[in-house]
Amino acid sequence: MNFVADLTDESAPRVISSREYVLLLGYASWCSRSAALLPEFAAAALDLAGYGDGNGAIVFAKIDAIANPKTAKLYNIKGFPTVLFFVNGSVQQAYSGGDSKEEIIDWVRKKTGSPASTVVSTKDAENFLANSSVIVAGFFDKFEGDDYKSFIGAAKQEVGTPFIQTNSLNVAQTFHSSIRKPPMVWIQKNEPEFYVPFDGTFSAQNLLDFVELNKFPVVVRMTSKNAARINSSPLKLQVLLFANEIDVKTVLPLFEDAAMAFKGKLIFLVVENSDIDFAMPFLSMYGVQPEKPVIVAFNYDNGQKFLLEEDINLQNILAFCQNLLSGDLTQHYKSEPIPSKDERDLRIVVGKTFEKIVLDDSKDVFLQITSPWCGMCETANKTVAKLATFFKGIPSLVIAQIDASSNEHPKLEVTTYPAFLFYPAGQKNQPITAHAKTNLKGLVQFVKKHAAIPFAMPTTQHTKTKTSSTSSPPDKDEL
Repeated sequence: MNFVADLTDESAPRVISSREYVLLLGYASWCSRSAALLPEFAAAALDLAGYGDGNGAIVFAKIDAIANPKTAKLYNIKGFPTVLFFVNGSVQQAYSGGDSKEEIIDWVRKKTGSPASTVVSTKDAENFLANSSVIVAGFFDKFEGDDYKSFIGAAKQEVGTPFIQTNSLNVAQTFHSSIRKPPMVWIQKNEPEFYVPFDGTFSAQNLLDFVELNKFPVVVRMTSKNAARINSSPLKLQVLLFANEIDVKTVLPLFEDAAMAFKGKLIFLVVENSDIDFAMPFLSMYGVQPEKPVIVAFNYDNGQKFLLEEDINLQNILAFCQNLLSGDLTQHYKSEPIPSKDERDLRIVVGKTFEKIVLDDSKDVFLQITSPWCGMCETANKTVAKLATFFKGIPSLVIAQIDASSNEHPKLEVTTYPAFLFYPAGQKNQPITAHAKTNLKGLVQFVKKHAAIPFAMPTTQHTKTKTSSTSSPPDKDEL
């Protein structure tokens, strides 16, 4: 952190106003995302130490926005981390790059100098190849003209990918031997698909589109650091492989073959299960366990999920991807295993049985939606269990419960827990909501009021509760 200025409410105005360029990181000491970004921020500051001359040198600074509320309020630092770029004391814009050292460096260079680095020697070219995972290169006879302006225009707008330029054929051929004459633009990557030439009409937008579709490796290892950049890709259909380190090595060749077959149409991602904090939330979305490799798909535009349920082999992966593109895949909704038959009064519904139980038009269904992390649900669970016992033996009425954290269905949309929904027979598209704080007596009255199929309380129930079909249990179970 020696190359990152540690600012306070007292020092911030002086430092920010005295330098031409300041990149300020506002953080909170308790924020895990801030903790992850700080070392990358510091590493970028180290690499760019002395970049620029005199007052034009970029200053990297950080401030604890919680401990320094005056500065946080002045610059509207509310979320963490927040990175702001200052020019001559004024906020020019919020940082829009990635979270890695390389992405921070590239963003800063483009904002404070030429958006493309000039390479004049084969040694410099070799250094770029050795130290960059991906670059966009341009070979021009002269650094002027419409084609070159398009290249520079794209370089200014593209965030996170370094651009280099040369007017030397010898240097250009250091990158790839097939290069013959300018103008040429290509992407260079340190992976099997290491050279991708641009063959379109020169314009800034065409070059940007080319870079967006080709800057990632054929298969990208996705982490919390590059997730935002990946999700900003124009390719919104993602195919993801989740596996441990050993299984990745086994399945990856198949995955790469499929990725080459659908290059430019789908983006292929690998998430290693050892990255627990990142992988587990994804796996939880699909309701699958990481014991073996799993291939899923995700539409980042609309949140649709898909799961490859067949064996993982090249033929099945290719078919899965083709059906994803054509829109012929069935959406995946997570579900717990179907419970074994039991004699409990309260029916347990899972994703796979929602249609059969809840949407059965021949029955009235009262459904409690619960979740294990819901504090109020424990009391609600007890009340609904009593409700099921009270209405036991009525064949037209089902009292049921579903754990919405582990089970999904397209017709189950609930945002608060606990929730009580009543699905009348023959009217399943319009469930009726009961207030979450309704007590046992109120729930009994609610069920009787909205039941579409008339019923009488069973004789055994009369004897046991000493009540009639119009009576209700005592009002004592407040939620």
